Formats: sequence, C-alpha cells, structure tokens
Amino acid sequence: IIATFTNVDASMFALNWARQLQAIGLRSLIGIATRLDHDTEQAMLLADAALFCADGPLIQTNGQAGRWAEVAPLLRSGLNVLISDSDIAWLRDPMPYFAAVVEAHPDADFLLSTDRAFCAYQSSPLAVQPSPKLLRWDFSRAGVASDVSVDVDLENAMASKISFNIGTLYMRGRANATLAAMLSMWAEVVAYGENGRKIP
Repeated sequence: IIATFTNVDASMFALNWARQLQAIGLRSLIGIATRLDHDTEQAMLLADAALFCADGPLIQTNGQAGRWAEVAPLLRSGLNVLISDSDIAWLRDPMPYFAAVVEAHPDADFLLSTDRAFCAYQSSPLAVQPSPKLLRWDFSRAGVASDVSVDVDLENAMASKISFNIGTLYMRGRANATLAAMLSMWAEVVAYGENGRKIP
C-alpha cells in the first residue's frame, strides 16, 4: 500500500502526488480528513488513487500529527505500507528499493527517512562511519530490469535521531500489530503531550 493524507488546503499536493505515482505505473491511497470538492475527488480517482475516510479526532485536532492514528486501518490489511508526505514526487517505483533493504536487513520492520547531512557539509571524517561493507543491491534480483544498483546500508539510528523525518515511512506487514500500537501511542503523545494535556 502506498498512501498519503490530505485535507482541503493540501489537496492539490495530494493530487499531484497521485498523478506522479500513476505516471510510474503505481496506484495509491489518499486519506481525506473531510470531503473534498467533487472535481478534486474525481481527478484523484482518475489518477488511480482510491480515497478513504481518515477523519478521527486526532487528525481533526492536528492534521500533521493526527494522521498517524489513521495509519492503523492500513496496517490491519496485513500488507506492507509506505506512507509519504504528499509533497514528495516519486520519480521511480520505490518498491524494489524497499525489497532490497528488506533482503539486506531482514529484521528491519520500520524504516524512517532522515534529513541528516553527513559531516554537516564539512570535509572532516564522519562521527559514525558507514559500514565498511557498504551493501550494493542489484535490482535484477527482484526481477526489475534496471541498470541501477543502490546502497541499502542503514544509518546509525542514534546518530541520526536529531534529523528523523516522518515524510517517508515504510512498515512491514509482518509487524503490523506492533507498529499500529506504536503509531497510536505516537499520535497520542503528539496530540496530548507527555503530561496528558491536550496541545492547542
């Protein structure tokens, strides 16, 4: 499943996102917090995007953080789920890349992007060196004709935590119950804070 979330204000981003995925041969899902105008919804459907209701109380309170509570129904499908912000343009099918990462790191159930700039754009050595055996993966192993090989090494999570970016999340179907619980707790903490008081 490849999904994003939108509301009326960001609906043109979501439409562009769906059209970009359609251009590379992929269908998508768009969670909508409220009904969009008829023309926008029809344009999304023409872009091979199915729409689903994502209107829980947390997304109504905080659209950015509240969307995580809306991921649980997708996880209950038992399928792998790729969530991306609607301002991302996928220029190539990302699924072979995630297949490569899963093959290289079979225990990884939750992948999260970062905005980390190695060395802070300086020439000094990295504080955390990449694995000396940087993995390269050939897409032909997944049956995808491509002359591209890709690095599939993962960053050190503790060294990258300052720059976690929730704009792209990949969750494996085999861990969906655990991931759904984690995302529900995440949404609650973001919406209500650690002290339990609702954040305005």
